[in-house]
Amino acid sequence: MTIAKLKQSVDLRFTRLDRHLQRRFAAVDQKFESIDRRFDAVDRRFDELEARVTARINMRFESLSEKIDAVLTQTTAMRDRFVRVADEHEYGVRDLEARLPR
Repeated sequence: MTIAKLKQSVDLRFTRLDRHLQRRFAAVDQKFESIDRRFDAVDRRFDELEARVTARINMRFESLSEKIDAVLTQTTAMRDRFVRVADEHEYGVRDLEARLPR
């Protein structure tokens, strides 16, 4: 076998190997692209889920805030009434004490 024939044979083998590797890499690239599309779909689903959960949490916090405000308003009114009654009682007791002979 001459050197030219040997070079041609080796070049042909490398060309075949290169084509084979290119086909395999193309298949692997397609698989990666498929996986990337699936990850993108999962990311979109997680984003949608996060948005729904965040909206529900915010809605519940707003509801809870309104309830706390209502309870605070009610307890403030009760405290004010208690203070007023206690003050009236204290003034009555002081008035009675002032009337007692010493």
